[in-house]
Amino acid sequence: MVCNKCGKECEDGAKFCTNCGTELTSVESVQAEVEEAVAAVTEDGEAETAGEPEAAEADAVEETTEKVVEATEVPVVEEKEEKKAEQKAPAEVKEKKAEKEKKPANKNIGKVVGVIAAVVLLILLFRALFSGGKDYIVSGKNAVIAIDETDDFVLAIMENGKALDTGMERADYATYSQDRTVACFVNEDDALIVIRKGKVVKTGIEEAKKFQISAYGDTIAYFTDVSGDFGTLNLYYTKNGKKKEIAEEILIDSVVLSPDGETVAFVGDYEAKDDFKGYYSIDGKKPAEVGKEKRVFAIADKAAYLYYVDDDRIYAKKKKKDAEKLASDVSYVDVLVNEDCTEVLFTNDGKTYLSVKAGEKKKVSNDEFSGGVVLPAEALQVTATQRMARGSVVVTFTGVETFEEQVFVAGTRLIYLDKKHEGNTIASAVDKCIIAENREELVYIDILGEVIRVEDFDKGGKETPVGKEDTEAYSIYADGSLKYVYYINEDDELYCIKGKKEKKIADDVTSAAISPDGTMCYYVVEDETLFYSKKAGKGKKIADSEDGAKCIRYFSRILVSMREDDELTLSFIDGKKLKELYKTYFD
Repeated sequence: MVCNKCGKECEDGAKFCTNCGTELTSVESVQAEVEEAVAAVTEDGEAETAGEPEAAEADAVEETTEKVVEATEVPVVEEKEEKKAEQKAPAEVKEKKAEKEKKPANKNIGKVVGVIAAVVLLILLFRALFSGGKDYIVSGKNAVIAIDETDDFVLAIMENGKALDTGMERADYATYSQDRTVACFVNEDDALIVIRKGKVVKTGIEEAKKFQISAYGDTIAYFTDVSGDFGTLNLYYTKNGKKKEIAEEILIDSVVLSPDGETVAFVGDYEAKDDFKGYYSIDGKKPAEVGKEKRVFAIADKAAYLYYVDDDRIYAKKKKKDAEKLASDVSYVDVLVNEDCTEVLFTNDGKTYLSVKAGEKKKVSNDEFSGGVVLPAEALQVTATQRMARGSVVVTFTGVETFEEQVFVAGTRLIYLDKKHEGNTIASAVDKCIIAENREELVYIDILGEVIRVEDFDKGGKETPVGKEDTEAYSIYADGSLKYVYYINEDDELYCIKGKKEKKIADDVTSAAISPDGTMCYYVVEDETLFYSKKAGKGKKIADSEDGAKCIRYFSRILVSMREDDELTLSFIDGKKLKELYKTYFD
């Protein structure tokens, strides 16, 4: 049992926490309270995939910052020339642009090019106290934002505002569970190191290759005795440190873990390109055969539901039931999987279909849901590619409980999937968007830079322009309730929209970030000076940087990098102050 106040694990049946004295309640009762209180905010994180911090050149402020965090905007479609974007735009985009060009006050339309995106990364906010529970979330106490390798040491940047010194000198292949409660990497001695509950764990595993962590962080799959594309598949259980060898001569890139990590699927008997068998193992037991040339790309706990490719066809299978064919003649398919693998949403032949509990597919839209689910704040959807003999299946593990009443990206359109599994367009000509935590409204920038609010998704979407005309916004920020909406326009001016009022905050803004509650907006002017604005008030200076500064929001934290000569400082913002994490130096 876990204390819902301090996060300490207590003995089952205990009435009070031995750490803080709080009265304990069961996981089930706490989850019920959370679900009632926060009404289905969804989220996800990442494993060894997109959204993971990348190594960067140490001689640039922006690149060094991006070593710790990734950009918070995920482009869906990118066009480099306005002419090309206009040619490919849907009819409603062209009509809207034609109407806009009639207005004499409009200017700089030629700048409205570039990324046609639907953004949404998310703050992973609640129910993360329970490993193996519903939804993929980041725990504020023990979540790992990033593994950062400096010149001399490796730090784990924690969501609680601390930097954990791992005692290591190098970190290769940093990987995270989808709920960010567990992270692992290979150190300078090629040993596998795990970070769990804010502590560094030496696993005793050496020369591990191609490892991945289950969604809840309970299991790590890794390979030893690797030769070419094959190796011996093993499992490491993070709760008790036990290890199990599953099978030898396994195709390395074929491994798929169930959400709880107890079930693993893989490909063996790989004697030729089209001569192999798919398998799965539950609880480390003897592998069960899926079938010849059947390659699993998603699997539920206890193998209750299997999704696999056979030749160039996609199937869904429920235990003791015949397999259901979902798609044929597949060369490239996008698949979205929900939190417990009971739903798959996939594109085929330009359309989108849904299968629930391995049942018969149903067409939900004539559009391809190309950009995933639109999720609150700054969450990361984990994507993995399974390359088959005749094509690829790109699988995105979204972490949402169900695809019902969710908003999806389809090119420059936003489509709402209702309870009847019917997709309805609620916004068109979308460039970037942010959805509220309750997922009942959103704001977006259209391709002309106008800021628009959308409500009443189940009624087709009610659009209301907010702010003044000719906004020409290119970047947007908002809190979870959308009470405060900030944007930066083409002239690098920062504005705040609150209700029906719009207020200019600052000029020459080069980066900005907003606190989760929306009351604080942090921004950098001319890449040098960091300010804050409280509740859209007058900006006040926090600090100066002679050689470059940048701020960015990552999960619920605001990260700031500031450079002075050959020294770069990375900090969290705590209210109105900078809380230094570390310094790094350049030659």
